[in-house]
Amino acid sequence: MSITPEEAAAALQDINTTHTRSATLSVYARFAPYLILWGVVWFLGYGASALLSEGQAGLAWPPLVLLGSFGNWLITRRQTPDHGGWRYGAIFLFIGLFVVSVFTIFAPVSPRQSAAFFPLLVALAYLLIGLWGGLRILITGAVLGALTVLGFLALGPWFYAWMAVVGSGSLIMSGLWLRTV
Repeated sequence: MSITPEEAAAALQDINTTHTRSATLSVYARFAPYLILWGVVWFLGYGASALLSEGQAGLAWPPLVLLGSFGNWLITRRQTPDHGGWRYGAIFLFIGLFVVSVFTIFAPVSPRQSAAFFPLLVALAYLLIGLWGGLRILITGAVLGALTVLGFLALGPWFYAWMAVVGSGSLIMSGLWLRTV
């Protein structure tokens, strides 16, 4: 039994489609726990920022970021046999240097501006990752960025509470959404 060139081409296209879908689902499965972890960190951090004075709000973030970073490391260790090597550390170093550089050049006028900067940076990262990693990650970045700007412009002093619920909620819900496929 022989197959026609059209049937062979169709079979190869089906294989390619299956491979692409499988790769996307693998990215989603790997990405989901990070979204859920950082959603919880954001809930705690922005929740504390909403309850404390602006001068004290920043005190809650350093231990939460350290805890989240440790959680990140544990997830990566579990998912990646070689633990990512030096590249994961380099990523955090480069992001840290970028943030310090931006804040040095464009010093935020208010703590609320600083609080809006980080979710916008994360939204940008998700948009860029989503270009290769899949539509759901791209949507997560777009929603997070839009909700951050909306809350910043429209809610004034309620921005921290908004981010505690909506910012963290969008991360957690996206993480759960990625796990459902």
